[in-house]
Amino acid sequence: MDNTFSVSFYLYQLLSNEYKRSFVEFHINICDLFFKDKIIGKMVNEAYYRTPESQRPMKILDCPVLPGYYVFNDMKIGFIDIPESFPFPEGRVFGNITHEGRVVGSGQLDFVMKIIN
Repeated sequence: MDNTFSVSFYLYQLLSNEYKRSFVEFHINICDLFFKDKIIGKMVNEAYYRTPESQRPMKILDCPVLPGYYVFNDMKIGFIDIPESFPFPEGRVFGNITHEGRVVGSGQLDFVMKIIN
C-alpha cells in the first residue's frame, strides 16, 4: 500500500449504552498516517515495533507497505498527545481503507480515555 490508499476514521460517542456518531472524523493517505500523523501514526509505529522483529512482515515499517500479516497490539496514546478539546472520553472508532474510491478494508475499535497515575 502506498499513498494511493487512504484511511477514513469516524468517531462515535458512547451515550446511554449506545454509540452515536459524532462530528469528529478525519481522512488521510496511508503513508502520511504512518509517518506524519503525530497521534495515530505515533501509536501505530510504537505498537508495530513492540512486535518481535521475527514476526514483522517488514523489519522497518516503510512505504509502500508490503503485503503481509501485521500485528498492532496494545496500542496506547499518551494523554499529552490528545487535544484538550477532545469532546468525549469513551466511544468507538470506525475506519475504512479505500483505494481508487473502493473500500478494501475496514475495522473498528472501542476506546476509553482515563488518567493512569
